[in-house]
Amino acid sequence: MVCVKEADLVDVDLYDDGSFPDFGFKQAPGAVAVLAALRGTGPIPMTGLATRRQLRAMGLRPGGHEPVARLIWRKGGRWAWLYRVDLAKPKRKPTLDQELALDKAMAARQTCPLCKRRYFACLLSKPSAAASNATTEHRQTPAATSRRRPRTSWPPDPTTNPTEQSPMALTLFTRRPAPAEPPTAEPEPWPEIGETWKPEGVTVVERYYNQAHAVVLVYTADDGKTGTYYAVACLGCHFASAQDGRRTYNTRYSLSDAAKAANEHATTCRALPRDIPARPDDDTVRERLRSWVSGARRRNEDVQLWLSDLALIRLTLQRTNDWIETALQQLASEEPDILLAEPSEYSGRMEFYALRFAAS
Repeated sequence: MVCVKEADLVDVDLYDDGSFPDFGFKQAPGAVAVLAALRGTGPIPMTGLATRRQLRAMGLRPGGHEPVARLIWRKGGRWAWLYRVDLAKPKRKPTLDQELALDKAMAARQTCPLCKRRYFACLLSKPSAAASNATTEHRQTPAATSRRRPRTSWPPDPTTNPTEQSPMALTLFTRRPAPAEPPTAEPEPWPEIGETWKPEGVTVVERYYNQAHAVVLVYTADDGKTGTYYAVACLGCHFASAQDGRRTYNTRYSLSDAAKAANEHATTCRALPRDIPARPDDDTVRERLRSWVSGARRRNEDVQLWLSDLALIRLTLQRTNDWIETALQQLASEEPDILLAEPSEYSGRMEFYALRFAAS
């Protein structure tokens, strides 16, 4: 007699044919909670089923697990796999090196080999319009149209010179002229959109492209004596940032923080490239500095001013730190009621204070 243990017994469903269960709209387990999370009206559920696209929208991925059901619509004409949310893993984010490698690969597909311009779409190994025009002009040149030989009559006339009967006799014993080279079309100069722009007074350390090929800059204006902080500015839209508002202390950007902020903005910005800011004259810069000092004044206290506070407008000022310090000292001597300039007792560097408003 064979002894059968209770652990060896398996329940068998006579109606289970081994196929995936099918669910309609809002019929899958946790479908309402998943839709609420996608619409932003609820948290991400811990259990339930979701499609791959829904997992991606919630920042998740299947994580190597197989689908467990199907979502069908249009009377079964369309369907998608359903995965378990509790087995999903966080979606992996590419590193800066991986994104740089992807950008180089896309640049090879989007750059014309003749005019060296990079376009928004892949070119599929087709020449640019300038190259096509040059080829068309070459086909219409006299050298290209004169290669056709004139038709001769047969039999030849015996009264004529044999060399004059057909041009074939000339082509056999004479050297043909070298074919004329097609005219090379000079590409038009590509307008400067910030790819190589080096504004005065700042150091650009990184550059990014947004979705419309506008440049996002990561730059600094600090000399390193009191620390080096960075700022981010978009040359497509007017986005500019120098601090992380999600922090309560040490809000200034380090290089890694600025690179992350620039990359996040570049992936969502669709603004077209605009003209880079022109370098203003000295009087305009002095007036902007005076407006900056006046805006920093308070009623009940003096406010110390730092050159790093000008990080967001350094691309429009385009002046060095020494020039700005000299201009502020001149403003302090001309208008001592709004600005005070005095050397520091510790470092010897010049310090500036926006004086409080006079009591009325």
